[in-house]
Amino acid sequence: MYLCSAISIARLITNTKNAVTFSVVLGITNMFPLRSPVSNMLFGGLMSGLLGIGGGPINMLALYWAAGLPIKVASATSNLIVGVTAATSGSLYWLFGFIQPFMAMASIIGIAIGANISTHILPRVRGSTIKALLLAIFSFLAYKMLLTGLRRGNIFVMPSTTENITAFLVLVISLAILMALRKYISE
Repeated sequence: MYLCSAISIARLITNTKNAVTFSVVLGITNMFPLRSPVSNMLFGGLMSGLLGIGGGPINMLALYWAAGLPIKVASATSNLIVGVTAATSGSLYWLFGFIQPFMAMASIIGIAIGANISTHILPRVRGSTIKALLLAIFSFLAYKMLLTGLRRGNIFVMPSTTENITAFLVLVISLAILMALRKYISE
């Protein structure tokens, strides 16, 4: 399992040729296909559980790279997957009384408005713009996970206000850089 995770990480970091070479060196190409969407989704679920983030970003990357879906279709499919799992777990949380109705209603209103707006905007936006936005969000998540790991290990402790401000700055700066380089990002 750990070798398969290493192959998936190598696939995310390098191009296909190097990742295939990496898997052939380990000798497990027949055991776990490199471009298998199922294996990458399992890896995504494992990593999201270990890292403490939602599975949406990792599943979206798995759908884009492993299944070869276009970025717009991958983001919409990932949203559907997250919605189905959230509805399933939400019913259990409701049953056990862990959901506050007013907070749930506020989030439902926000989700409905955001979904309605995004269905009108998504067909008009270029794929490179969506990639730039997603890469900026991934850099934000990576920075937050890094700070969380350093804080839990008592290696580097930062006040929460400073942590949130620096994380927001990472998001804004990476978004500005990626939007400036958007013409070099493939559709």
